[in-house]
Amino acid sequence: MSNKEKVLKQDIAEQMVKLKEEGDTNVTIGDAFGVSEATVRRRLKKYYKENPKGASVLPDVSESEGGVMAGPGPEELLQDIFPDAKEPKSDFDLAMDTLNDYIGWKYYTPTDPPVCAIKDDYERILVLNDLHVPYHDETKFHWVLENMKGQVDMCVVAGDLSDLYSYSRYPKRHQRFTAVQEMVSTAAAIVGMAEAFPKVILMSGNHDERLRKHLVSRGIQGDELEAILYLNENFCNPMAALVQKHGLKNVELVPVIKDDYAEWNWIWQHGDLVLGHPEKFSRIPNKVVGEFISYLVRFRNRLKLNEFRVVGAGHTHQAGMTWNDYGVVGFEMGCLCDTPEYASDPKMPGARPSVKGYTMFLQDRATGRTNINLSRFYELSD
Repeated sequence: MSNKEKVLKQDIAEQMVKLKEEGDTNVTIGDAFGVSEATVRRRLKKYYKENPKGASVLPDVSESEGGVMAGPGPEELLQDIFPDAKEPKSDFDLAMDTLNDYIGWKYYTPTDPPVCAIKDDYERILVLNDLHVPYHDETKFHWVLENMKGQVDMCVVAGDLSDLYSYSRYPKRHQRFTAVQEMVSTAAAIVGMAEAFPKVILMSGNHDERLRKHLVSRGIQGDELEAILYLNENFCNPMAALVQKHGLKNVELVPVIKDDYAEWNWIWQHGDLVLGHPEKFSRIPNKVVGEFISYLVRFRNRLKLNEFRVVGAGHTHQAGMTWNDYGVVGFEMGCLCDTPEYASDPKMPGARPSVKGYTMFLQDRATGRTNINLSRFYELSD
């Protein structure tokens, strides 16, 4: 920092002190200088530490004055928040602190979600998938939250909760949201579900994996990435880190199924129901779920699956219910996102218009057997 910059910073601090002694609050002072309350608080504290004379006449400047405290900027985190730290925080932890502060989650206190008000023999499993936040249909998503609140035992997101378009390997025609905005929107969606449903299960989809693929494509080698993940297993999954860090105890990621070197984080079983996010498309309606069922039968031992009778597949954005081979009933479970950009591609890649909606599975609490006649996909028409 140059001498001129130091003089300017000292002058601003003195002006802040003058306003404080005249009775202004940290908030109003921050508004006057275009900085956060936390920045004012730190500068006042630093000024009186360096100029102790008369400090006792000033009210305690170390505390926030009403409302949620605004946090420090990234350039001030190490110096002001961790002055006695023997080792600095990692870039990831600093980024997470900054992100939490940016979206107002630093002091977020989770609220207790309502329990299911329907008391009968059936466990109600609400399945949402392919929201592609922030490119989701926000109106329909909030309709589901409001109308299903207190009506289900759990909500499962069967992949592609987030879009992560910022990390896409495809050419970007229109960048409508920044990477931070995508994270903020996805965090808000997770909080909304956590506050609406007793239990929320998050499954990975191909879009949720975009950050990891982006890092690898930018030159991070596999062994380097493994070392980073050893230090912080949520490095490539910021939303998982947010869920853990902010005490969303009713939100969890599906357990990863492992066999030798293979790992599946996109398949989940509950009773005789298996849900997944297979990366396949077909011009033939419901063909994908049929192929997914065949895959599950072939890999059943490797996947350590119990007997299953019902299978739901995300990813296709299509909807339907079919009786397939092996006596298994299959569901393609629609989506809750708006029409994607690639749908207007003049090459006409074969995608059909999306079907928006959600799926509800009713499963016997005692036996884990899904009632096929009562389970169905619900379309949310425009």
